[in-house]
Amino acid sequence: MQSTHRSAASIAVASNGHGHNLAETRHDPGAVIDQLQETYARDGRSLKWAIPQWLADAVEVTYRNGFAEHLATTTVEEITWRHAHLYPSDVEQMVSMAERHVLKGSLSGRGIELGAGCGILSATVAKRPGVRSILALEVCTPQTELLIPKVARGLLGQSAGKVIPVAGTFDTLEIPDESLDFTVEIHSLHHSGDLKRTIRECARVLKPGGVCLWFDRVQPDTMTDAEVEALLDKVYSREFLIANAYPPDVRLTRRENGEHEYRLFEWKGAVEAAGLILDKHVPVKLAITGRQAAKGLTRLLPTPLRRAIYKSDNGSLAKTGTWLTQQWGKLTGTGALYGPKADTIMVVRKPA
Repeated sequence: MQSTHRSAASIAVASNGHGHNLAETRHDPGAVIDQLQETYARDGRSLKWAIPQWLADAVEVTYRNGFAEHLATTTVEEITWRHAHLYPSDVEQMVSMAERHVLKGSLSGRGIELGAGCGILSATVAKRPGVRSILALEVCTPQTELLIPKVARGLLGQSAGKVIPVAGTFDTLEIPDESLDFTVEIHSLHHSGDLKRTIRECARVLKPGGVCLWFDRVQPDTMTDAEVEALLDKVYSREFLIANAYPPDVRLTRRENGEHEYRLFEWKGAVEAAGLILDKHVPVKLAITGRQAAKGLTRLLPTPLRRAIYKSDNGSLAKTGTWLTQQWGKLTGTGALYGPKADTIMVVRKPA
């Protein structure tokens, strides 16, 4: 199957009339990505790769399709907040922090975002001067048609064409071997039902020396199987269903919504099985804002005065202490990383 994808891509490039030829494609498989970018620029329609019918009909996909249609008429900031619970400035902070402290360099070349959602990470990465293009791959087709182009235009303006929306699955990437310089993702890979297969396909399309920058949930190896099962069997609240434009009266578990709780040894095993190297995995703690720190200090005040300052009496001195710790870490360049989301940054490399 993979060789069929490569052959089809090569033939398309050889005959597309855009100045590419088969010899060029063999010399640089990335030329196929350039051709896809030109196709999108010309037609203005998201690209379509094969999606198995069982996946297209899956509960988590059909519900997310409706959510995309619900969000399509809102602003870019509302799309990113309601879809990813992050604002564009948050994602910029996350990528910049990862490049500076973990990756030790900037992303460049041609890449792909695996499970792009509304495309906020793709658009943020595309701001990097060295990034030539990025495929924003998403299994929910309405997101590639309605949300990703809108977010790209909102954040990139005239450079929005660097983001190429693609409807497809990250288990079958319809591009040649060794055609990409990097992959990125944010809370997508843990939705894979077969992590080894997904990362093996990711490794196939990476050039030697290519890099993966992943922001995802990594559970500790001490988590038991029973604890994993309990997390997956948790039923979503009515409030969650309404906030995500799901039918409010359905009974939906995290497992049914495509969630998985992969532990560190499972991430390592999948990466190593694909012939890649897990270079770094760095936890990120949730940052405390100055406002939260100030509110925590009010706990030292008499209760009437405290409630006169803040209507909600939920300040925490512990948050004030965390804020002081993170400020000291910034000043000294030591300590944990703090960001807008508690997460783990993984840097995975393909041997050169």
